[in-house]
Amino acid sequence: MEDATSLLSVLSRNLDVFRYRLGAPGNADVLIRRFRSGAFDSAVIAIDGMVNTQMVDENILKPCMDLPEDAGEDVHPQTRVSFLMEHAVSVLPMKMKDNVDEIIADVLGGQCALLCEGCTVACVMDARGFE
Repeated sequence: MEDATSLLSVLSRNLDVFRYRLGAPGNADVLIRRFRSGAFDSAVIAIDGMVNTQMVDENILKPCMDLPEDAGEDVHPQTRVSFLMEHAVSVLPMKMKDNVDEIIADVLGGQCALLCEGCTVACVMDARGFE
């Protein structure tokens, strides 16, 4: 397993890196949810018990999955995460990151990461379910 420090443009390879680094599927607390968001695939990564799952469902997953099938088909792959942040997701604060180690640290700190196919940047959002 390669130990990438920067996100790749292939979503499945990024998810493999996160699964490996976070010990999933052996670690049942690691939540990795791949889904269709308009014209492309996306995924959310979080830690169960650390994120507010209702917030993730209502403010990230549902709005992204409810986009029309052709939404974002004309968007450059590198701007897909930004497209979702502008047209679907309603979580603040958020930061764009491309470093796998930083994203993992944020996720382990209770934040949620949104990744998209073709995009080498992820959006890390504060969706903590604890004080």
